[in-house]
Amino acid sequence: MPLYIVGTPIGNLKDITIRAIEILAQSDLILCESREKAIVLLNKYNIRANNIITFREENKKRITPQIISELKENKNVSLISDAGMPSISDPGMYLIDEVHRNFIEIRCIPGPVAFASAIAVSGFTGRESVFLGFVPRNKNEIREIINFYRGRGTLIVFYESPKRIIGTMKIISEEDPQADILIAREITKLYEEYIRGKPEHIIMELSKREVKGEITVVIKPSQRKESNTYDWRLVQIMLDEGIRTKEIANIISRYFGVPSRSVYNDIIKGKDH
Repeated sequence: MPLYIVGTPIGNLKDITIRAIEILAQSDLILCESREKAIVLLNKYNIRANNIITFREENKKRITPQIISELKENKNVSLISDAGMPSISDPGMYLIDEVHRNFIEIRCIPGPVAFASAIAVSGFTGRESVFLGFVPRNKNEIREIINFYRGRGTLIVFYESPKRIIGTMKIISEEDPQADILIAREITKLYEEYIRGKPEHIIMELSKREVKGEITVVIKPSQRKESNTYDWRLVQIMLDEGIRTKEIANIISRYFGVPSRSVYNDIIKGKDH
């Protein structure tokens, strides 16, 4: 029997397909991240919940051989995640890779995906989009990503934690102050919210509250200017006034739309424009 990859709701439990309900009801084995969350979903649709096995990062290598054996014995096995499609920012990818390696068939039962939903809501146009999963923690890596995709017509999409979102927005503000951003929070849930604007606006709005919930970010980078120049005389005036280098870099970045990191490096090197 094939392994069924079953999409589940990302918030509202009604966002599940009829086919997904049928497949889960027929399953001999249901693999999930969180047993508690899986039981809530299964109980909602009167599906028996006594055949659940948790499949997590810490046990995936240990139990995958057992699952492969079950599939080879023609058992109906379904893989679900806590929310959305399995294998997207969860441990399901490991199992799916092993299933392919064992020449076992796979069937996809599609469902909601937070990053695709956020792109649809954003209204941003782009030639393509790139999904990063959870954004890197390293500040320089974030800067490199923003600068790499500027001017390419590519939308950047990623997940971020409530605790880190303002800090990440500040980095983006420094590198691309004219970027268009959508913050999608708690998609399909009770407190669903969308905030759209430039980085400064996003930071201002998020700073007014205690940020909670699951967050998806969509960025439309600004078009890279042909000339990445600015008026060095303004830098010199601010230096003479005793303004800190980092603050000068941020001011020039906002005014001229050039990366603050470039301005900062220019000041440190003493480069004249």
